[in-house]
Amino acid sequence: MNKTRKLKLILSSLLLLGFIFTSCTNTTEPAKEMQKQVYNPTLQEAKDQSQAMINETVKQITESMAGYTKLPDSALGKANDSRDYYYFAGWHTWRGEIDKSPFGQTDAYTAEYLAKIQFQDGSKNVQRNPEGAEYMRMYLDAHIAFGFVNGEPYGDEVWYDYDGNVTPLTANPSIINGEGSFERRWAGVMNGQDTELHYKFELVLNDIEFRYDYIANDFAITGNVMVYVNNYNSTDDAFYTMMFRFNNSRFGLVEVYRNGQLVQTYGIEIPNFYEIYNLPSLENWEFGADFEFPTPIPL
Repeated sequence: MNKTRKLKLILSSLLLLGFIFTSCTNTTEPAKEMQKQVYNPTLQEAKDQSQAMINETVKQITESMAGYTKLPDSALGKANDSRDYYYFAGWHTWRGEIDKSPFGQTDAYTAEYLAKIQFQDGSKNVQRNPEGAEYMRMYLDAHIAFGFVNGEPYGDEVWYDYDGNVTPLTANPSIINGEGSFERRWAGVMNGQDTELHYKFELVLNDIEFRYDYIANDFAITGNVMVYVNNYNSTDDAFYTMMFRFNNSRFGLVEVYRNGQLVQTYGIEIPNFYEIYNLPSLENWEFGADFEFPTPIPL
């Protein structure tokens, strides 16, 4: 059995014991001292990465809004060859391998996710089925790494997580609150020095209105979505702060602040995921199965 296969089996075993994906970093910690640096993205990199992160998060939300009534019939069973579904401790849970690597390599040695959905009544008591539920909680955690083989400390890894809720489920609009992050660690040789580069994007959705247009098979959002770049101490300390303003549309206006100063405004469009993935015609639902990491910034 090769080293790649062994590492994947070890990680899978840890997950079965209940470890969170981020605990997988123990397998990729450098074996020797490295110079640690925070990588501050360029303005264009911050713009591209922020929109990619928002697009993927909104995609998961729209998929959940369209698919939560089509949960698997069995409480415990195999979803398919690379994913498992089970109901445990009040959560509908999916876990499995991620099909697409953000590094453009097919042999990333670990690429897995954990996705969970929970329903609650008006008093936030957990209930198993969505019928009559007022709240839907959503949790998605994923980790992928490339390199770190043959005993070497060099490689590239990224993490994504989202934790949020939607209420009410049967109204139009529904209100979305949530937080997510996208983090990367690159370990290699820079200017002859063993070096670790880190950067992190944090996403905040606060009382975002979500409306679905049944006739147009389209959606619109209202509210401000915040993205903080390298927010390691506080929101005021972020290298970039980006405010995505939406007004009952998929089109938004973005304000970019660097060190607290407005440096640029521009417009964006979130794709219509209902149309792209034909969400109203879903026959079954596997939350997280279509997750794709936002492409990391080239380093």
